[in-house]
Amino acid sequence: IKLLEQLAFVWDVSITSWNTRYQELREYQAEHGDCLVPTGNRYRYHPNPTLRALGLWVKAQRAEYSVWKSQKGKSSITPERIKLLEQLGFVWDGSIMPSTWWYDQQWNMRYQELQEYQAE
Repeated sequence: IKLLEQLAFVWDVSITSWNTRYQELREYQAEHGDCLVPTGNRYRYHPNPTLRALGLWVKAQRAEYSVWKSQKGKSSITPERIKLLEQLGFVWDGSIMPSTWWYDQQWNMRYQELQEYQAE
């Protein structure tokens, strides 16, 4: 065990995974100014696999929080994780996103692609 720990062996992959996604959310928030990561079916096929995975993670955090809040089952979310997410401005109710939000995101993504194309 000591030899593995000297190599920084990860004993609990779920903690490492949560921390990785949390860091990605921090980066998303720094870039976009919010934590409204796209999670709907329209983003299921987004070309950015990191954004797709982050969206699924955000959706899972909301579901875990709902279970935790209702106290009607076991949840993997902890008060510490809730605090970390809330410090970023995490939105627990994903249904409050504006109806035009997805279209705005698509327009911005295509505009960025156009800029990159013109730069070539």
